[in-house]
Amino acid sequence: MKTIVTIVLICFSALYSYSQGPLKLSIIKGTEKPNTENEHFYLLEISNTSNATTTFNISASDKSCNNTKLQQIEMKQEIFDKQKSKTINTLNIPSGKTIEFYLKITRPTNARQNSWNCTEVKAVTSNGILLSNIITIESLIPNPNDVN
Repeated sequence: MKTIVTIVLICFSALYSYSQGPLKLSIIKGTEKPNTENEHFYLLEISNTSNATTTFNISASDKSCNNTKLQQIEMKQEIFDKQKSKTINTLNIPSGKTIEFYLKITRPTNARQNSWNCTEVKAVTSNGILLSNIITIESLIPNPNDVN
């Protein structure tokens, strides 16, 4: 009986690890600008927890926000290198290594006030297969008259 329980636990652990993908995505530093600004930068990192070099794309796109009655708007998302000098698309990361990058979220100048945006960030293959956990960044577009 003890052996069966151990085997089942190992199988669940393997399934859990596999479902997380070989890459781990994290937010290192959030935006320092107030919500009233049009552009926000987020410092993120991605770590390769697999035993092989992995090639992937960072995907950042609008997603439906949960638990809000406020209108949702679309924003522009761009991925930049650590120096913020160029946009990046396809990345290679060796086993056991970590890469830092910036996500820039820009709202339209005519964005509706008192609205939300949710941006979903993830690592995917060129075929769209998920390789990492998913991070959601929520952005409020406040009415400047309501901000102290």
